[in-house]
Amino acid sequence: MIFCNFVTAMATKLQQFTIGLCAAAMLSACSSGDATEKELNASRDAGRRQAEAALTYPKESMAREKAIFEIRARETRLRDAGFEECADAYIEAAGAVLEGNL
Repeated sequence: MIFCNFVTAMATKLQQFTIGLCAAAMLSACSSGDATEKELNASRDAGRRQAEAALTYPKESMAREKAIFEIRARETRLRDAGFEECADAYIEAAGAVLEGNL
């Protein structure tokens, strides 16, 4: 009787663990990104706009440096929020504008 209770309890724990593992995998897949083209385009546009705004400040000024730091901070906030693909699109677009202009 004790053995049957033990086996039943272990089977229940195994089922709970398996269900939990499957749920974690599904949640992980959902938060991995899969950004739509509209979201990616919006991220690219925002990156370009922010980089262009940074270039309006005088070269080697603190204002330009602050604007560039804000670009990196925004990329980090996107990544921290789980929007990896949008963060990549954002920083690539900003980098394309800034490259050669710093």
